[in-house]
Formats: sequence, C-alpha cells, structure tokens
Amino acid sequence: MTVDCIIKIVKRYHFPMQQTHDADGAIKSSKTILPAQFIPGKIYFFLFTLLGIVYVIGLFVPLMDNDAAHHANIGLHMYLTGDYVHLIDVNKDYLDKPHLLFWLAAASYHLFGVSAFAYKFPSFLFSILGIYSTYRIGKLYMMQRLESLPH
Repeated sequence: MTVDCIIKIVKRYHFPMQQTHDADGAIKSSKTILPAQFIPGKIYFFLFTLLGIVYVIGLFVPLMDNDAAHHANIGLHMYLTGDYVHLIDVNKDYLDKPHLLFWLAAASYHLFGVSAFAYKFPSFLFSILGIYSTYRIGKLYMMQRLESLPH
C-alpha cells in the first residue's frame, strides 16, 4: 500500500481530529487521530510468528546453493588460518565481495563451531535488524505525512 493510498483512506473515512486551543479558544493545532491498525494485531502477530518460524527452520537447512557454500568456505579459510585481511579462494585472492560477510561468518564459526547454522546466523540477525528498521522508518515517515495533511 503506497503512502498516497493510505492518505486517501484517511481523508475518505474522516478519522477524528485532536485539536488544541489557546486561551482565547482559537484552534492552536490539530492532528488526525488514526486507528491503531488497519489489520487486527492478532493477524500481524500470527503472520510475523509464522515468518519467524520459517526463518529459524531455514537456519538449520544445509547449504545447497553453490554461492552460499563457496562463501562459507572462504569464511572457513579465515577461521582456520586467522588471516582476516585477505580473502583466499582456491589459493587465489577473491575480490568479488566485501569482507564483512566473511568476517561475520568467521566470528560465528568461533562462537558456534563450523556448521551451516553458524554461517547463516549473522545474516539472520541482520535480516531482523533490516526488517525492524524499515518498519520504524516507515512508521515515522507515515506519521509525519499524516500529521501534515490539511484539515
């Protein structure tokens, strides 16, 4: 749902306004009071719980993709040799990706041991952070847009 679509919904259904008045009784400011959610909270909770279960199950699935196994192997090389500066792949420098993915994989190998779970766990954490950040930025942006609507 786009921002403009949500704004049309707000205008169409005439959500109540909250107004503040000064001492003379003139309207000082007003803002639209929105319902808590367009979709009930139980449905959100169910969907995000289901999504979380699928993500957690995916942490324990073996690496099947050639790229994922390839990158896990580079992180494993870092872990085994202790060389965190050079990305080595089949005794050659690997220059196709930045180091952060491999550093996180090597650090995760140190914490959890060498496994598919250890390789995937940092990406899982960053996915959660990205989803939450997108939600918070979207909520902040929408509230600013809705508060600036003409009354």
